[in-house]
Amino acid sequence: MRWAFIVLPALVIALVAALVLVQSGTAADPLKINGIRLSSADSEPNYPTISGQYVVWEEDRGVDAQIWLYNLTTNSSRPLSPHLGNQFAPAISGDRVVWQDKRNGNWDIYLYNITTGVEAPVCTDPAKQVRPRISGDAIVWTDYRNGNPDIYRYDLGTQTEQPVCIDPATQ
Repeated sequence: MRWAFIVLPALVIALVAALVLVQSGTAADPLKINGIRLSSADSEPNYPTISGQYVVWEEDRGVDAQIWLYNLTTNSSRPLSPHLGNQFAPAISGDRVVWQDKRNGNWDIYLYNITTGVEAPVCTDPAKQVRPRISGDAIVWTDYRNGNPDIYRYDLGTQTEQPVCIDPATQ
């Protein structure tokens, strides 16, 4: 009976691992949803996030990382922006996607509206802006324009930017 305490847990672990591999392919496979490959076989998909029928993620296909969009309704994927320059840290709310973008030589915040197909800069201050998040009409990010990390907000409804928390100390 002592063997049961060793063999049974090992058997359970092996079965769980087999089920995971059957559902997702191999551990090294690209991003998949319901067995459908969203990213190319030679890429590195990172930071997937979802809102409704849309999934966005950062993907490095060997040149620069780009933000990709997958529509669960149409089963189609595409890059959001045609611009080169590393694009990282996507966030989505409804049909709006934000990310940090280095096309101008420093990190800026960009927005893409899936419904209208319009891409626009949110903040292109010469200092670095990173880690954006979006909820409804509000976009927030970490901003280094004062020499240390502060928190800024952009309101899409009023098209105004304002500091949320600025202090000489790190937020």
